Amino acid sequence: MPANLTLPQLAALTTLTLAALAWLTVLTRTLRRPRPHQPYGPLLRTTPLVRRPDGLPALPHQRRTGPAVESAPLTPAEEHAFATLVRRLADES
Repeated sequence: MPANLTLPQLAALTTLTLAALAWLTVLTRTLRRPRPHQPYGPLLRTTPLVRRPDGLPALPHQRRTGPAVESAPLTPAEEHAFATLVRRLADES
C-alpha cells in the first residue's frame, strides 16, 4: 500500500480501476459481436453488404428545389417610398 494514500483513497482508486476495466470489457464485446449482415467480424464477410438508404427513414425527403417565387407588382408611389427608405438607410451607415 502506498504511503501517501489513505485507505478510502486506495479503495476508491481500486473501485474506479475495476469499473474502467469492466466498461472496456463490455465495450469490446459489444463492438466485436456479429451483426446481421456480418457473420463474425469485418474480415469474414460471406454475404454482400446491404446498402442503407441515405438519411433517416422516419424523416421525409427534402425537396431539391425551393418554394415558388412570390412577387407583387409595386405602384409608382410604393417604388418611390422604397427608394427613399433605401437612400435613408444608406446615408446612416
